[in-house]
Amino acid sequence: MDFHAARMAPGWTSPSDLSAPSAPATRQLALRFTGSGSEYLRIWIVNLLLTLVTLTLYAPFAKLRRLRWQYANTLVDGQPLGFHGDAWKMLRGHLLILVFAGVYLAAGRFSATAGLLASAALAALWPALWQASLRFRLANTSWRGVRLQFTGSLGEAYAAVAPMLLPAALALASFVRPAEPGTEAPWWLALAPLATGLLWPWVAFRMKRYQHAHYHWAGQTTRLDTTAGAFYGVNFRAGMVVVLPVFLVGVVAAILLPALSSHKQPAHTGAVVFIGLMGMIALGYVTALIFGQAYLLARMQNLIWGHTRSDKLRFLSALEVRPVMAQLARNLVFTALTLGLYWPFGWVRLTALRLGSLQIEASEDPALWVAGTAPSAGSAVGDAAGDLLDIDVGL
Repeated sequence: MDFHAARMAPGWTSPSDLSAPSAPATRQLALRFTGSGSEYLRIWIVNLLLTLVTLTLYAPFAKLRRLRWQYANTLVDGQPLGFHGDAWKMLRGHLLILVFAGVYLAAGRFSATAGLLASAALAALWPALWQASLRFRLANTSWRGVRLQFTGSLGEAYAAVAPMLLPAALALASFVRPAEPGTEAPWWLALAPLATGLLWPWVAFRMKRYQHAHYHWAGQTTRLDTTAGAFYGVNFRAGMVVVLPVFLVGVVAAILLPALSSHKQPAHTGAVVFIGLMGMIALGYVTALIFGQAYLLARMQNLIWGHTRSDKLRFLSALEVRPVMAQLARNLVFTALTLGLYWPFGWVRLTALRLGSLQIEASEDPALWVAGTAPSAGSAVGDAAGDLLDIDVGL
């Protein structure tokens, strides 16, 4: 058989095909939120009323109802997420957290020492409750019928927040050794808030790295490929976004107020001008704060999720500041005008905006992957603590 005949034979592979294998096609998995504000408004009102009537005992059932609706309307590549938590297990955790909170509040009223001990116990338990909350939430979340997992260890959770021990120790020292009457407190006690501000971006980086380095699905475990310096950069720029406009507003007010008071004019005219100026100053402050919040939210999402990846998955985030700022402004104005009734609509629109800016690149079809063995479902107590302590458990 000659070369050309062999080339036509079934199963023949050319040397060039062997030396240059084709790269696997990359799949784009879009994220989309399909829930409506009117749907969430009904869920929100019923949950709020039943939670108030039952003195918060309905809270776990309300949370389960909200999460199932939220996950069912969160589509990844056209497939919805699922939440499989048990409301009765969540109720037991909720009751234990209520007991713990009651003991904490009672200890503070009983004596300063008891309150201090309760605060120390809460601080010592916080990382454990955080880790349990992450495990519970991920183990009860599924996509394509496969449960997610959180593989972070308890020791890593404590290590993530370890840098906050310094400001905590300084705050404790100021409580244990208060300044005596007529004497000045040691200068180093003022370092607690300064240390907290300086260390917080580093701690936030360590916490997010701990979270995003242990998300697991179908054999894929994510990691966070960024640095603490990037977190400091985003937080610094967000601070400048707020501080500079506020500073300029203060300078303008400092110039105009003396000028207004020095001119002779009718009292009612001066009052109107003064009220208008105060309104402009207040509007400037609110605008600066909204802009700063929008900048931090958008840039931090892009930083964190844009650097989250696994061997075969890569997350992309392109959330822009301007639409986030516009939505936050609408939320503030309309929530105030409707006495809170617009809040579910605003939450839905902001969630849709954030999820719509996310995308996942997969080097293979995720339907072909084989899931690993799922560990234990985590602690429902930790999930309840996540609500009580305002612990961030993800996007």
